[in-house]
Amino acid sequence: MTSKRWRSIVLLMALSMTHCSRPPESHLTLAPICKAENRSAWMSVSGLCHILAFYGLGPTDLPGIASGKEIITLLTDEAAAAAAFGRSPFVKAGEGVRYALFDEASWEVAVGEAHRDQCLATFAALDLPLHTPVRLNSGARTLRDLLAESMAGFDLDRKEIAWSAMAFARYLPPLSSWTNRAGIGVSFSALANALMAIDLNSQKCAGVHVIEALLAIEAADAVHLILDPSTRNALRSRLNPTLRNAGERQRSDGMWGKSWCAGMNDETEPMSPFQMSFLVTGHLLDLFARLDSDRRPDRASLERAARALTAAMRSTDVRPNGFWVCPYSHAARGVNAVWKLEE
Repeated sequence: MTSKRWRSIVLLMALSMTHCSRPPESHLTLAPICKAENRSAWMSVSGLCHILAFYGLGPTDLPGIASGKEIITLLTDEAAAAAAFGRSPFVKAGEGVRYALFDEASWEVAVGEAHRDQCLATFAALDLPLHTPVRLNSGARTLRDLLAESMAGFDLDRKEIAWSAMAFARYLPPLSSWTNRAGIGVSFSALANALMAIDLNSQKCAGVHVIEALLAIEAADAVHLILDPSTRNALRSRLNPTLRNAGERQRSDGMWGKSWCAGMNDETEPMSPFQMSFLVTGHLLDLFARLDSDRRPDRASLERAARALTAAMRSTDVRPNGFWVCPYSHAARGVNAVWKLEE
């Protein structure tokens, strides 16, 4: 499907819904893409992280997964994980352990994180305490041990650092710096500057998680002053224009494309224009709905995006497979959050 044709379809579908000022009556869930018959597509470390982020620790409406607490067990108990995934997702690293990592292009691969420290970032977002047990075949550990290994193995030059940054921003303050296994000092100021220097075109999910990580560091700094003054000012100067520019780049059909902010190109490969637009809009709406009102697009713009995404979810191009777990979960969470925003 061409980009022009896709935009026309979404615009018509969204406009057909605008006569109603009320939000959709039904609360979106992940049941349409997480079915019993495609369980192997979403029963993965990355898939479960997205499901956990959507449902939290409470009940789900998914087959074989009664609650988010069951997902925590699958991700922190090596025997349960091996039974679910076919083999353990944990690998030895240094003196500790971490989750294995796989190439996200292998959407059906069950074992491993799609992004380094994806699990830690998900746990941190849920405020799981660091004393949460991690039961390994080699002995009892805790999330604190996984965090310590992440800190020891962290490298600012790694291609993807956003998920580590999100975990660090929630778990480490008031600590503002540490030394990794190579004897190199790492500070939140250096981490923020490294994130700001990243070309978002090089990142998965159109770079939105880099902005999310910077926002997490900014929030931690507001409480614990973990940044030096120059980095704090640079961060503010980067985030405010980026968020404002993103709002200005919303398309007339309510969606965003790959070029959602300055410096981003329109290349969508290996995704189709439909897939990329869906992924970017879902990620942005999920992010915007969690921001203060003065840093996000106006309510009308958010509702236009929510209606466009809801219409796009009905497309036959959205299939219950491993690729769609990520974009669909962000989109559904973003749409639900928009309708809960206060006037």
